[in-house]
Amino acid sequence: MPDSKIKYITNQLFPNSANTMINGLYAGEHYPMLHGKCHNLLRKLRLDYDAALSEVDILIMPTTPWVAKVMPPPNASPLTHFSEARGLPFDHTGHPALSIPCGVLSPPEGPETLKLPVGMQLVSKHHHELPLYRAGLAWSEAFDWKNV
Repeated sequence: MPDSKIKYITNQLFPNSANTMINGLYAGEHYPMLHGKCHNLLRKLRLDYDAALSEVDILIMPTTPWVAKVMPPPNASPLTHFSEARGLPFDHTGHPALSIPCGVLSPPEGPETLKLPVGMQLVSKHHHELPLYRAGLAWSEAFDWKNV
């Protein structure tokens, strides 16, 4: 890749967007079969969620598999910021998903007095967003997540 293109990508885009683009260009050049393999795995993931959703209207799961952490300082290195970033599978499978707060917990590194929101993620079948909105509204009306 020409240096001018790398400079443009790194200077004009947010760091996480630049990282995604550079990794994609590198993988495409050095591992051309990887793109197809990823699509095959995403297809399997989508089918697995479709199978689970054939038995229920909505899946309920944590938004993230860990308790929230304190944000790194603004001057932290990009690596520090990226180490905390995670992607969600529904960005890739196309299933509608809604995250709503369902409680608060202290971050693992403390302090105990700091309470950060914990998210509950609702997932539905393709083109079935309305049940998500109804369930999210019902939860919000029934529970005060800040005091659960």
